[in-house]
Amino acid sequence: MIDTTSLYCKPVLNPTVSKYFSDLTELDQATIDAKGISCEEGIQQFLDWIGSTTCFSYAYSDKPLADGHILLENIELYNLPISLPVEQFKNISSVFAAAGVPITEYNSGKLHQFFSLPATGREHEAMHDVMSIIHSAFTLY
Repeated sequence: MIDTTSLYCKPVLNPTVSKYFSDLTELDQATIDAKGISCEEGIQQFLDWIGSTTCFSYAYSDKPLADGHILLENIELYNLPISLPVEQFKNISSVFAAAGVPITEYNSGKLHQFFSLPATGREHEAMHDVMSIIHSAFTLY
């Protein structure tokens, strides 16, 4: 199953969106101010949305949870009363590595390039990065 959601969390430690971040992601301060929710609300809404579904994300690191690790870091950083179901989070990069993709050279937003697939958006734009992973995975099976 493929499904999407968009949640914007208001940063606490660095509450002002930097030009670097805005240029990278195309998210701006006005969007965060208008649509942003607390980290606790965002993680809880995300967990409610995924239910018991396994979540795959892509990270060329030694972190087996990939994006799940980022969620754990934020839960710990903000001392949130949330229990992350870590068994539901998987790093899909090993699948691509086994298929010969040099994963340290291709982040999620560039993965489609290895398979000579067309771009669906701009690197670091969340939905583009997701579609890059999905379309790349479809070429393997």
